[in-house]
Amino acid sequence: MGFFLKKPKPPTGVIAGARDGLSSESISRFLLPASECEFTLNSVLEELQKDPWTVPSDQRATRCTSTALCVAASLLGACVPGSGARIMAFIGGPSTEGLGAIVSKNLSEPIRSHKDLDKDSAPHYHKAVKFYEGLAKQLVHQGHVLDLFACALDQVGIAELKVAVEKTGGLVVLAESFGHSVFKDSLRRVFQLGDYDLGLSSNGIFEINCSKDTKVQGIIGPCASLEKKGPLCSDTVIGQGNTSAWKMCGLDKATTLCIIFEIVKKDSPDASVQPSSNQFYFQFLTYYQHSSGQMRLRVTTLSRRWVAGPGSIQDLIAGFDQEAAAVAMARLVSFKMEIEAEFDPIRWLDKALIHMCSRFGDYQKDSPSSFSLSPRFSIFPQFMFHLRRSQFVQVFNNSPDETAYFRIILNRENVANSVAFAQLLQAPRDDADVIIRERFPVPRLVICDQHGSQARFLLAKLNPSATYNTDAPLPGGDILFTDDGTLVELHCHINFVKDQEYEHLEISLKAESITLLSFDALGKCIPIIRGAGIYQEHMNEALEHLSNGAWLHAFPQGKVLQEDAPIRRLKWGTVSLIVRSPITPIVLPIVLQGFEVVMPENYWFGRRPPFPLCNKIINIVVGEPMEFDLPKMRQMAISMSRNLHFRTRGWPSISHYGLDEAAQRYLYMAISEQIQTVMENLRCLGKSSVK
Repeated sequence: MGFFLKKPKPPTGVIAGARDGLSSESISRFLLPASECEFTLNSVLEELQKDPWTVPSDQRATRCTSTALCVAASLLGACVPGSGARIMAFIGGPSTEGLGAIVSKNLSEPIRSHKDLDKDSAPHYHKAVKFYEGLAKQLVHQGHVLDLFACALDQVGIAELKVAVEKTGGLVVLAESFGHSVFKDSLRRVFQLGDYDLGLSSNGIFEINCSKDTKVQGIIGPCASLEKKGPLCSDTVIGQGNTSAWKMCGLDKATTLCIIFEIVKKDSPDASVQPSSNQFYFQFLTYYQHSSGQMRLRVTTLSRRWVAGPGSIQDLIAGFDQEAAAVAMARLVSFKMEIEAEFDPIRWLDKALIHMCSRFGDYQKDSPSSFSLSPRFSIFPQFMFHLRRSQFVQVFNNSPDETAYFRIILNRENVANSVAFAQLLQAPRDDADVIIRERFPVPRLVICDQHGSQARFLLAKLNPSATYNTDAPLPGGDILFTDDGTLVELHCHINFVKDQEYEHLEISLKAESITLLSFDALGKCIPIIRGAGIYQEHMNEALEHLSNGAWLHAFPQGKVLQEDAPIRRLKWGTVSLIVRSPITPIVLPIVLQGFEVVMPENYWFGRRPPFPLCNKIINIVVGEPMEFDLPKMRQMAISMSRNLHFRTRGWPSISHYGLDEAAQRYLYMAISEQIQTVMENLRCLGKSSVK
């Protein structure tokens, strides 16, 4: 490894630090193999009892967490420097004594909140953080790990301890008490062997080699800088930067690092050393001590090519991983919130999203509705929407300890796979069991039954499509008490049309009273207001999509039918789109049968079932495409409607075709009757085929 070019290669099991010459007898006074002290250790644990000294009612218990950790770190540093070792801290309350105290013993003094930290009015915070930064530096030099198990209803100081836990690659568990299943299961996982073990390793060094036309800005994750400066280091530092080598005191199978690179600009002095080849490479070297005691070196080398010019956009789009990008954005915004004063995370995320859309979106000038993104980017705006509302960004109703805990987990977690929802209630439960076996800390499973006491956990994460200030809340749904914007509003703000270009779009018309706005707007359902007429604003929107070559799906009966009856008279809205379209569309008649048994109206106490029923037969009958000779039909309508007398409705005339309201009514009636006849024949055909 390049880190050892000018240094002697360390012996097996030792990477950083040198033993100070203590004999094994001296070390055995403090540290013994578990096999030699198992009886004594079990006896101590069994005889543990609550502190008999009473705590005054107006004071907190006396705790000197920082002193205990300092003693443990010094003991390991003196006895086993450079060897894999872990300090496991079990904390049941806030530290009130020592350099790492977070609050005084007086109960009248509240523990710091986010508001106190923002106003710089937390008297103990900076002093405690400075102490734990020094402790982290000591542990990194020794190659030792600090694990934190915080089990209390109150804050214990995770926000201050975060720097020591993260730089040493330690584990962190947050639970309500030491009797909680989250703590018990997580502690058991630490020592578990087999398929779901954590694969704990230690004493790692992570090094990066790359082409000279790229530089390393830094790493966000569980590591510490080894301060190996060189030409590969960027002047811009993000996270653990200004180095090309990092210490990873503790790592496991799930450890993930977020590496930020910089492309050397052509006008920089380093531009002269850019290679003539259009290839560039990254090489990652990880040298670590395996749990078996062996020292292992893993080398991963990647080669990619530079792209430039007008055709480079498609190459960049093809290589974009929107899930990995979302995780990187989450780590970046969390990091900036911690180090930058007056940082506005929402504005920063919005600007990044808008910049991405303007860079990679397709649109026509002066036509915002023409905007579209490649499927490789289509889910990224949704990731950003949920990130803006997540606990990583929104600290309201979270303590500094909880926020620090969430961010430590985020900086360790790998890119999660997409979660697929199933109709059956047991399927999510089975998926949850698999997740619980694989993740650390062991997550808490909350069953969120509707209207139950735990439903608030789910409601806090849902897209707020129906809130307390919604004009017409959807029947049967829950109201979310929030002022957050919806996912649809976010899409509207960036003029975003999801999925593919217009020639491949599929749009559906749907009654507004049964439209789920947050779902159907993404699924391209246009809400039609019943009683507002065929020239309402949403019908004009549908006509615009149809004129641009989109497919348009319509349910022309205008009613949800639950009986097997002849096709009723079709509404004229669909026919008006056929007549008004600048290019005569082709009509494909489709009849759907059997949905009345999938979602029966009177299934349970006069109501529909909560989910569509399974194992039901649905019959779909597709007819031949229908084409209409509209020029001839328009002339016929103008001629035959001259003697018609009826009460007018104030329809606008279609002047370029010479169709007044009477001619329109005659034409709409003629076309709808043709479609109705064809659909009734298909219904009868489908009914006979089922029998």
